[in-house]
Amino acid sequence: MSWPDGLLGTHRLSLFGIDVGGRADQLAADIELLVDDPVYLFNDWYAVMALGLSGRHECNQQLVANNRRRTVGTNREVAERVRLALVEGFGSFAAGQPDRALDLLIDLRPVANAVGGSHAQRDIIDLTLIAAAARAAARAGERTLTEDLVAERVARQPSASAAATQLVAANRR
Repeated sequence: MSWPDGLLGTHRLSLFGIDVGGRADQLAADIELLVDDPVYLFNDWYAVMALGLSGRHECNQQLVANNRRRTVGTNREVAERVRLALVEGFGSFAAGQPDRALDLLIDLRPVANAVGGSHAQRDIIDLTLIAAAARAAARAGERTLTEDLVAERVARQPSASAAATQLVAANRR
């Protein structure tokens, strides 16, 4: 399993309610030793996903804090454009804080290309945003934002309707 592709697939599966514990632990173990040394925001975003999936929330908090402190060189430019919302949003989502994740990720989509990656890699932001909205709505009893995000996704990709419905159902807990 390659690092980026294996992680994205693992994260997608988790969003749909599939237990990915073993895979996530393996991916997180590969990067846990690098937490003290943020390298590049795109890679750190992937690290936050892996650590979050494996339940290593303290490592995630440390990585986010290190990114806030050490935004230099390439990281500084990208971090300023996305305001670290990506790593903080995914870290909040993994830590069971869907409202915070939603607040951080909602405005990120128009500038997500600043972190690089393919459309498929950036699509994980939309999927996580919908999952966060569904989780937050389940707590608050408010579904409007979730429905709006799903409608927006289906308008862009009509074939995504069934998957979006499954995603919302898996995250209304």
